[in-house]
Amino acid sequence: MKCEIIKDLLPLYCDKLTSQVSNEEIEKHLGECEKCMSAYEKMSSENCDSVPDTNIEPLKKIRKKNMLKIIAGFLSGVLAFGIVFVFAFVGVVPASADDISITYSGMTHENGDISIDFDISTKEGWCINSRGDAVFFDSHEDPNKIAYTESSDTFYTVLKIPFDDRGEYPNECEVGFLKQKGLTFNEGDTYTVRLREGSVTYHLKDIAEELGLQ
Repeated sequence: MKCEIIKDLLPLYCDKLTSQVSNEEIEKHLGECEKCMSAYEKMSSENCDSVPDTNIEPLKKIRKKNMLKIIAGFLSGVLAFGIVFVFAFVGVVPASADDISITYSGMTHENGDISIDFDISTKEGWCINSRGDAVFFDSHEDPNKIAYTESSDTFYTVLKIPFDDRGEYPNECEVGFLKQKGLTFNEGDTYTVRLREGSVTYHLKDIAEELGLQ
């Protein structure tokens, strides 16, 4: 084996990182080469601390493998944090019926408009997040009067983000429906609440009649 090869292997040999076969070849060469033996004795006396290993290919492979492990660990941590953040602060699983309180009330305004309001609340210390959709159709007689309403919301109970101001009562929200003077709630007007156990649909016409609004 050439001296150049032995010198490249000596740091690994000194740190006991070479295989048995390599050890036999290295020791055979050291017994025959005074220069390499002198270099090995110097490394041994200094505990191999001063031996540069930046150009040693085996150690490069080890460092690369360790670096990949570090990167994989970091990415796994970021992913885990993201999942926890979404579940805790944004909402993935809809709220349970046991965690949400839904009440409604209605009123006739001075100008003749009628409205139905839904009050949704959850336990103290929690926040309500909602995602929903609504479809509105205008009356042919007057484009400014809402004649038909179909709306839905999915509610989530989540923790309050420390740097997000959701108001004084983040555990409460209100959803309102209004019919302008001369219009009434009809069979197509509904409000659907989606919860973990399923959907609950409120028929606004029935509620308006129950409350004596029409």
